[in-house]
Amino acid sequence: MASDVILLERYWPPATAPADTISQLGGWPNLPADWPWPRIQFEDGSSAALDFVAQIDLAGLPTVSQRSLLPATGTLYFFVLSQSNVPLHEYGPEAARVLYYPGDARDIPRRAPPPDAGWGLGDLDYAHMHAAEFRNTDAPPGDLFPRCPLRARAALIADEPEPRQRRTETGFEFRDTDLPFRVEDALLHINFARNDWSENILPFSTIRSAAIQYGEEYLEFEKRPSKWEDKLPRPAYIDNVVSPEFWLKYEREYADWRQRAIALWHQLTDLGRATILDSEHRASVVAIVAEADALREQITRYGLGFSSFESQQAAKISLATLLIDHPETAIGHADEVLAAHPTQSCFGSGHRMLGPPNDIQGETMTGPEPVLLLQLDTDPWGPRFCWWDAGNLTFWISATDAAAGRFELARAEIEGH
Repeated sequence: MASDVILLERYWPPATAPADTISQLGGWPNLPADWPWPRIQFEDGSSAALDFVAQIDLAGLPTVSQRSLLPATGTLYFFVLSQSNVPLHEYGPEAARVLYYPGDARDIPRRAPPPDAGWGLGDLDYAHMHAAEFRNTDAPPGDLFPRCPLRARAALIADEPEPRQRRTETGFEFRDTDLPFRVEDALLHINFARNDWSENILPFSTIRSAAIQYGEEYLEFEKRPSKWEDKLPRPAYIDNVVSPEFWLKYEREYADWRQRAIALWHQLTDLGRATILDSEHRASVVAIVAEADALREQITRYGLGFSSFESQQAAKISLATLLIDHPETAIGHADEVLAAHPTQSCFGSGHRMLGPPNDIQGETMTGPEPVLLLQLDTDPWGPRFCWWDAGNLTFWISATDAAAGRFELARAEIEGH
């Protein structure tokens, strides 16, 4: 048995989107200037702006069974506490918001997120999604998700998922390419290294204090009686992080590395984002990332964590955003563009509206007659979504509230595998 849904597909290459397309993932919303940006108030009295993740032009939606539950025209905007590491319901209904504008939003200028968007980027205890790992380190924290234009189409979704199809092999394979390949992904390599220190999010003193605290807790744990005769050898970095003398030297080394990394970033930018790197520039990027890894290994167990897989991801991510501003890059590089096509991703089953959700934990949508407003899948190469461990973000509303246009009553949840 199958049900009809609306699938939301990224235009690929992005430049093929019509000029008046406003349905999009990420980017900045065409949000009326006099509307307050959605916020959340936390129990401790602090607050933060929610992150904008999508807007949908309702006039562009195809006809499916539940289409009549939504207005025929207007725009839906979706906001959420995107960096949350716990289920959204633990923060209450303010952790996500859906807004509806009944007019034509095409003439509304795009609006930048507030300075306090990007809440959660300073959390040192959990891994972040690709948007946080590869973001421009010097950009405002709310500039997380690049704009990816969307088109909608009706589709039938089987109740039982079909076996995942093998991805089409192309004449270009990122894993076989000398990476970084272009200036654009070289910049992402440097961003990844700098973001690992939470630059422009947390002061270095916070990184240092967290490392010292962990080291002291480790030493206390070592003193406890153990039933094992031989304990594991103490990691070398523990002695480093509990030593004041170590930090005096280390902070100077880090400051020197950071200065050189920023200088290299600007040097590469001046070459042009679409420029293919020569061997000398490529070696410089690889060396600066290797230095960062060696620095991190002095204070952490696993170093920077940048591998060949992350390097391939950076190349695909960079192409997805580069083609928005430099569509000419696709000319003469058809195989590379095909290799980075959204359908080549090994993640998930796509973004969708209406119809059945792609449930991960089961019965995600609760309440009376829940209707799927929007489900955003893990999509690391375009908007840089990675909801926990390749999960998804689901917005839903009751059928009654949808028909009445009470979108402020919509709810949302993040799920992982």
